Amino acid sequence: MPKPNPQAITLELGKTQIPLRRFREAVAAFFELIESVSREVATGDPIKWTISVQKGSALVVATPDPKHERTDEVLRIVPAGIAKLEGGNLDTLPDKFSEKAVRAARKLSVFRDRGENTIPISLAIGDHRTPITSKTAATADDLVEAAYQSYGSVEGKLLMLSDEDGFKFAVSQPLFNRRVICFVHEEMIPKAIAAFRKRVRVSGRMQYNRAGNPVSVQVESIFEFPQNSDLPSVAEMKGILATA
Repeated sequence: MPKPNPQAITLELGKTQIPLRRFREAVAAFFELIESVSREVATGDPIKWTISVQKGSALVVATPDPKHERTDEVLRIVPAGIAKLEGGNLDTLPDKFSEKAVRAARKLSVFRDRGENTIPISLAIGDHRTPITSKTAATADDLVEAAYQSYGSVEGKLLMLSDEDGFKFAVSQPLFNRRVICFVHEEMIPKAIAAFRKRVRVSGRMQYNRAGNPVSVQVESIFEFPQNSDLPSVAEMKGILATA
């Protein structure tokens, strides 16, 4: 087996004879993982990747742009995040891993376990290999899969508007390294768009994971917090207090 490139992330599949459909599933999940982490690391300045497949082996090599200043960070964070998912017992997502990245890692871990057709799978950077096993799937389920629901609210910055498969957006909570996906009805779309990149409180039917963290919400109301420019200045506050 060729030695993995220390400046690339290599998806290693432990068999050379793999059904085409399963190979496509693994490669798609691999792409989702590295692209999602890249977006979290290099916000606003995407990293370009070059993909190659090693001849005569089941190795898919993803090479990031070596000139990008965040390349080394991505090469460190991807295997570190997988190792944390393998370790389990997490209360928050691994560093720079969005829920999409965690779900992609779960797809890879589920891909390997198909009864007698189990295919060992790992990510490699140079000589360092990080295996992906069923432990990752268990941890991912605890972190991002809904276990129960109740009415509640979530606060954060409204980001990532999307009209794919129904209108939705994300409420970002950087303190917890978490994004909560919010689904809205047609009549609330203008309000959601108007609140883009602003701090909001979203209320509705919340879905929680096994750790008790919010995963998604069916939105019933959006409250937009005042911007700093909308708040009274110190001088104005003094005037208000003086006349009170």
